[in-house]
Amino acid sequence: MIARLKLKKAHKLADLQVAKWMSSRRQKAEIERERELLRAKLAEATSVRDEQLLDRLIQQGLCPTSVEALRFAPIAEVVWASGYVTDAERELALEVIDSGKMLSTEEAVRVFREWLKSAPSEDLWTMWEQCSSQWLHANDDIDRQRFGQFLHHLATRIAAASGEGEKICSSERAVLHRISRVYQLDPGLS
Repeated sequence: MIARLKLKKAHKLADLQVAKWMSSRRQKAEIERERELLRAKLAEATSVRDEQLLDRLIQQGLCPTSVEALRFAPIAEVVWASGYVTDAERELALEVIDSGKMLSTEEAVRVFREWLKSAPSEDLWTMWEQCSSQWLHANDDIDRQRFGQFLHHLATRIAAASGEGEKICSSERAVLHRISRVYQLDPGLS
């Protein structure tokens, strides 16, 4: 009788372990399905097809409603180029983003504002470059040139706002040069 009870208990324990394992597998499968769906929506929103890049965007906390902030990552980069953000840089960056209605979702504005509070990672800058090159192929040359010039102009205004006498430091010039290179702008702009 005792042996039977022990055997029943062992079977119940095994059943519980199997159920727990199955539940864990279902949860993992559900998480992976959600990740695939998010990746597909992000690919649609960005024209990016590289799954590793999409996964890195997701790891950065970007989603279809916030990823448009990435187009303006160079603004955050130029604001932080000197290692800190001046009040003039922050105010101008916020004014530009808020007044122009350049970001169409509250989530994108929130993400951009976060970049002004704490310096974005180098990986964000790299992702901007990689995504931009894919976005550029999805748009015609005229749109690419216009947006690149617009972005360069904004970054130049913000860089000039930080220095005395509108002087742009070498690290800010490096950001401007990177924008010019990615958007294939006239080298004289940098």
